[in-house]
Amino acid sequence: MAPELESLPSSDETFSELENQFPTVRERLLSLRRKAFRNWTKYLPFLLRYMDMLRARSPLFFRQKETEWKAVQTWTIEKVIDAKTIKLESMEPRPPSDTFIKNKTVFQMREEIQKSGVWLSDLNWVLRYTDSVDEPFVISESPFLAEISPGVSEANALKHPETLLYFPVCWQVCLFGSSVRFDRGTDKLETHDMTVARRKYRVFAREFLISPTKLDDITDLPGNDAQLNAAAGSAR
Repeated sequence: MAPELESLPSSDETFSELENQFPTVRERLLSLRRKAFRNWTKYLPFLLRYMDMLRARSPLFFRQKETEWKAVQTWTIEKVIDAKTIKLESMEPRPPSDTFIKNKTVFQMREEIQKSGVWLSDLNWVLRYTDSVDEPFVISESPFLAEISPGVSEANALKHPETLLYFPVCWQVCLFGSSVRFDRGTDKLETHDMTVARRKYRVFAREFLISPTKLDDITDLPGNDAQLNAAAGSAR
């Protein structure tokens, strides 16, 4: 193991608490359905931590970090001659090794998870739900998504009023986040809005899409209608 990885908890320690608690929190949240999900926000701090864990573990996070590190130019020291003199293997710079990139990315992933999703608490969050399994929320390999309007830079995306974050807790419930306040804290989505939500996940999905039932509106869709990015590191 690389030395820098030893300073943070192992992956199992980092993930196990959230993974073990999530089913219980989800069921408690769903138990509020009879009261139209009143007081659902008491579960929000945990859900923000869970969402951020999924972000940091997502394939997109790893792809982004790999791209960032491969753009870094490095030189390898062949020999340290004295306190002020070194000999390089070559004067030609090259990207870090694959092992280095992997270790640094894993370290950054663990480091992100240790922040417990604090950055997400600065946003406004609402709950939307559906009553029918025939009109469910769906999920892809990157369940936590940020929809960014064309022309908005990733550096400013989180604070942009048109950026919208999505996190389906299950097929019945989805959380929406934004830098601006929503009109209603809790609401049921109608058929049209559910179709739009599914289209967004269908357009983004690269590997798979999970639904509790077969849906015609998420098969064989044409190209992207908006710039969709998973809420990975650059979405801050």
